[in-house]
Amino acid sequence: MTPSATCRPPRWLPLALAAALSACVAAPGSRLSLEPQKPARGGSPAPTTTPGDLRATPNGTPPAERPAAQASQRPLPAAGLTLTGRVVSPDGKPAAGARVTVYRADARLIGIDGGSLIGIDGGSLVSDRGSGLIGIDGGSVVANRASGLRAAATLAGPRRALLQAEQPTGVTDATGRFRVQLPDAEGRYNVEAVGASGLKALQMDVATAREVSLALERPGTVSGMVAPPPGSGVTDLLGVEVFIPGTSYSAKAASDGSFTITGVPAGMLPLLAERQGVGLASTVVDVPAGGTVTPPTLTLQASRPTITGVSAPVAAAGSRLVVRGTGFGAARGETFSVTIGGVPVSNPVREGDAITCVVPDRGGNEGVVVTVGGVASLPASFRRVATLRVTAAGPQVGVQSVARLWLEALDPQGQPLPTPEVTWRAEGSAVSVDSSGLVRGLAVGYGKVLATTGNVTGSVELEVPGEYAEPTTYLAEADDGYVAAIGQLVLRLDGTRERGVLDLRGTIDLAGDASLPGLVSDGQGGWLTGDRERLVRLGPDQQLSGFAGSSASRATQDGRGPAAGFGVIWDLRRDDQGTVYVLQYIQVANGKDWSVRKVTPDATVTTIQLPDLAEPGGEPLSYQQLAIGPGAAPRLHVFGDRQREASGDDAYENRLWTLQPDGTTWQHHPVDLAPHQNLWPQDLAINDRGTALVLIGRRLHRVAADGKLAEVADPALKDFPALAMTRTRAGSLALLSTDMRRVITVPMPE
Repeated sequence: MTPSATCRPPRWLPLALAAALSACVAAPGSRLSLEPQKPARGGSPAPTTTPGDLRATPNGTPPAERPAAQASQRPLPAAGLTLTGRVVSPDGKPAAGARVTVYRADARLIGIDGGSLIGIDGGSLVSDRGSGLIGIDGGSVVANRASGLRAAATLAGPRRALLQAEQPTGVTDATGRFRVQLPDAEGRYNVEAVGASGLKALQMDVATAREVSLALERPGTVSGMVAPPPGSGVTDLLGVEVFIPGTSYSAKAASDGSFTITGVPAGMLPLLAERQGVGLASTVVDVPAGGTVTPPTLTLQASRPTITGVSAPVAAAGSRLVVRGTGFGAARGETFSVTIGGVPVSNPVREGDAITCVVPDRGGNEGVVVTVGGVASLPASFRRVATLRVTAAGPQVGVQSVARLWLEALDPQGQPLPTPEVTWRAEGSAVSVDSSGLVRGLAVGYGKVLATTGNVTGSVELEVPGEYAEPTTYLAEADDGYVAAIGQLVLRLDGTRERGVLDLRGTIDLAGDASLPGLVSDGQGGWLTGDRERLVRLGPDQQLSGFAGSSASRATQDGRGPAAGFGVIWDLRRDDQGTVYVLQYIQVANGKDWSVRKVTPDATVTTIQLPDLAEPGGEPLSYQQLAIGPGAAPRLHVFGDRQREASGDDAYENRLWTLQPDGTTWQHHPVDLAPHQNLWPQDLAINDRGTALVLIGRRLHRVAADGKLAEVADPALKDFPALAMTRTRAGSLALLSTDMRRVITVPMPE
């Protein structure tokens, strides 16, 4: 197929909240111990391919004659996010039957008015302004704006177990993997695993865009002392709560301030102490596996500054931050300081309850802390950007064509971060870039595009050639949204934004910058695509494995799994029963010998012959795209063309071939692309009546019986130029926007 002349663009929890949410059990005696409550419902974030997170980088330019094709898809779930991960035993083997619990790590577990749990003035669970939201006897919760908790709450004891009923949990399977549906679409979580033998693991502050790996170890014990605020006159510390925020691990101190928390997962964990009206204290403990750690005495502070927000919680050294909160001391003139990642900030500027500062060159991800008059705030979430990676779908962009760039941010340990705010700029006269990272080719030549945040910069070099063919784009349905592929990049989408990118370059053995020939679901949380002469499976763990075909088999050989062979895989689609159809060709002396290979779910491959290679008075037929009709007996459709040799120009005649119910006979009718000069179909779909729908020039058209194209008059598509489309499992049609971020679903056009 000839390329288009028009190219397409391609914290901590507040102390009162944590205390209210901790479910503690007092042991008799002066030293109280607590066994953590069993999780109720859990999970972990994942860039999965169940279309999970796929983070990747797209791939390059397809062969010059190749048009865009695509795959299948489905509507998004109503709400929530699926978190996945894996739990292993101390010996590294999968831990089956482990119970995984997910706790919200931030302060808005049950948010009201954008504040914390109930605070009517943006305060914490129990207001320090005497608003009496929770009685001192642990009575009913009163929300005087009727903004409501998720359920009416009468606490069954002093500030206990408000967290219990809503905790997501799950159980690992035989491979140690788990999957949990969270009630919220995004956020940060603490994820805990408890094995059958009592072994535990806990990972704090997990982003929803990441898969979680937990290694079980023997739990340990935290045992220490709480001291009253200096000069306070407090002598009885009975009831001071000591807890690990965002978890169920908690204990109450004895009168002398002693406390013990048992059964705590091993690792570096924050530890807080609080008694309302007395004070707060915090530290970090390194809990040994099977051992006991004794932290320094937790000396309560009677007054503590509170951070309510950080303007850039993900930023690089040199970035300007604005820290907002209360109790910063501006009116009283106390000395103050700010640390970011444990490193003091130079020359912070305080204006009321806002502090402006610059991220220092050193430090980690320990958070932002404001200290006023010697009293430190609780850490506010902060993630340091150490590396920026800028990725393009391919090394080229056409003149006056637009292409997406993808940005990946990594912390100092190489772990992925949420995308920070960056400044884009272009070097050279060949390309330009806008504030969202969309690149436009301006003139033949080479250019560089750079993204900068603070003192960190990432870049990519692009060529603007005289002739250009776009990378092929596909859209496929996922269990929790959609997956799009461009070049050799696979993108995980939720319908409104991108949730991750997986770069298969260097993994898929395709020549040069060739695009993936297609992407379809395998029905088991993974994906099938072409890799030279074989079909491969991309699993939920983002690992590739062979599915059917091998280099040792002939390109036309039928069989099961590696016993079969494939030629050049050009397109692939999947029907409603899970059968995959592969459009392939073999290069022969007078052109290309095309065929369709039928691949059943058990990887058995058979051949469906296409019409003759050549026809009298013209060049050989060239097939471009597959489409599968709906239903239990799906019809196979193939779009093809040939150049009219006798015309002396570049005119093509285009045909849509349909396989008849006998499985061997093909019928065809013309497709008139003359009104769309120099444009080729980007994608092909079949509606319930067997009518072909063609995406061409970014617009959806219906193919009439006489081959004429008529644009589909759906108001939802009026201002929605599309790159690719797919039929969903529910029978509607989903289309991918040219910025490759948005997906809309419309009723299947008749």
